[in-house]
Amino acid sequence: MFGISKACVLFLLAPAKAHKLVSDGLRGSAGEKDSASIEKQFEIVQAISDNMKLAHSMSNEEYAMHTESFELCAEEDREHLKFVVSNSPGTHDDETNQIRFGYWDLGWAEDLYFLKDVVYCPATWWSGYKIVGTKLSADEFKVEVKDYLEENNLSSVLYNIHGMNTNTEDSFVGLGLRFKDEYQGPTNALFIPIMWRNAWELSAALAYDYGRNTHAIRAGKLLAEHVDVFNADYTTNIMCHSQGNFVFRVFAQNIDNPEVVFDKIFLVAADARSDMFADGFNPAAPRTADEQSKDKHQRGVNLKDDYDSSGSMLITNCRYDEHSGAGLTLGSHAALGVPEEECELNGGLAMTNVANHVHVLWNAEDSTLESREYFQMGTMIEFQEALGRVGDKAESYMNLQYFQERVTFHDFTGDKVWDGNEHNYQLECDAVKEYFAGTLDDQALDALPCQENPTGLH
Repeated sequence: MFGISKACVLFLLAPAKAHKLVSDGLRGSAGEKDSASIEKQFEIVQAISDNMKLAHSMSNEEYAMHTESFELCAEEDREHLKFVVSNSPGTHDDETNQIRFGYWDLGWAEDLYFLKDVVYCPATWWSGYKIVGTKLSADEFKVEVKDYLEENNLSSVLYNIHGMNTNTEDSFVGLGLRFKDEYQGPTNALFIPIMWRNAWELSAALAYDYGRNTHAIRAGKLLAEHVDVFNADYTTNIMCHSQGNFVFRVFAQNIDNPEVVFDKIFLVAADARSDMFADGFNPAAPRTADEQSKDKHQRGVNLKDDYDSSGSMLITNCRYDEHSGAGLTLGSHAALGVPEEECELNGGLAMTNVANHVHVLWNAEDSTLESREYFQMGTMIEFQEALGRVGDKAESYMNLQYFQERVTFHDFTGDKVWDGNEHNYQLECDAVKEYFAGTLDDQALDALPCQENPTGLH
């Protein structure tokens, strides 16, 4: 029988223990979020890191040297993406102007980085995976992207904002590399992943609420500060998946002088409120003369009592509390509860202000999005239910002509997604066909390579 060290056993058991503690202990005996259980999760995350060091018999200094090294793996082991955008803190080398990302870069995002010539090296027995790229300014990035499109006969850019529990490796390999290998040629499109720092080190149950109310908001506001990078003289589209839709909404609602920078936005399996394009949630949206003369507050989704005079949801409905849950905070936001950004009106209008058209891809059998209802509490079912799961209801709330002309719903319930992959269908063939419908002819769409392996990303 093979021998195994105590440190290695601890390392192997720690993630499983963390998962069990979250699933069994996130709620207290009365069903409330348990402060002690949440604090325990952070202890376990640190324990995993400590046990990794022990398993390799490294000192702290040795561990840092291995994980922070910019030395790349052998050429045959490398994978390449031309461009990446990321706010993950990483490790910076000022001499080479490079930045390195790894799993254990768990800090708070301070800036948004635009990278070229990005290289991925897989994990080994002595080092975790690493992603190394060269930093550019936003203006340099746009110029380099344009040159690359022309040199490679590519016609457009498809940015991607991934969802929660997706680390930089998942985004690079599972999304960026997959699109490059399978779809770049047939679609003539350049896929650029936006790898935003989220709580990937935590189990899904804890990462959802904590990450959404802290990291996701930070990512959205950083993107808004750099909105000009999307305002380019080539065709730019963006695909947002799951919680990435909330990142995009925060982005759109924090732009000072919004203008159209995307041709199309694709909201896929959107972890977003189902009344996103309802008239009551978007009081600033343009109305026709007929719409202005009607009382548009007859539907439950549009009740006046759900909103206060300042244009935000009433605190009793939104449940925003700076000291909610375990009282954990990061920046100015509660780590638990519902943040004020979730309550701000005109979210749908903000999205349509930055794009020519919005496409919503939804699936009624998306069980992952049902979990949203536990966290996104409020008196309005339209607030709790997810846009990406109840698209039929969401479309019925869309009463204004303005949105009817700018938002299209696509029902992916049934045969369009693989069994067991009801949430992570963002790079399945039928979804990719929607991204390029109207750009590619039917023959080119039918020629797209189709695989049966789901991405496995959340």
